[in-house]
Amino acid sequence: MPDARTRRLIAAFTKAYGHAPVRGVRAPGRVNLIGEHTDYNDGFCLPLAIDREVRVVLRPRRDRTVRVLSLEQPGASERWAWPTRRCRKTSRW
Repeated sequence: MPDARTRRLIAAFTKAYGHAPVRGVRAPGRVNLIGEHTDYNDGFCLPLAIDREVRVVLRPRRDRTVRVLSLEQPGASERWAWPTRRCRKTSRW
């Protein structure tokens, strides 16, 4: 069963787009305490998980349009044709 944050995300998606999402993913936040950009140069690094994350729910479309919205910035949304992303200069993203 999805947690409260995921249920809120699913509800917002369904309200905005008229269909429930078919997939959801979550990426935990992280920081490098030491060693920014050294791990691939045989150096030392110490990445740590933090209490931040990114969650995304999605549903494929039949056309080549990508539509996104944010629950953290109410009213902020974008739309563009895939694979070219041309963000408007007035974008809040």
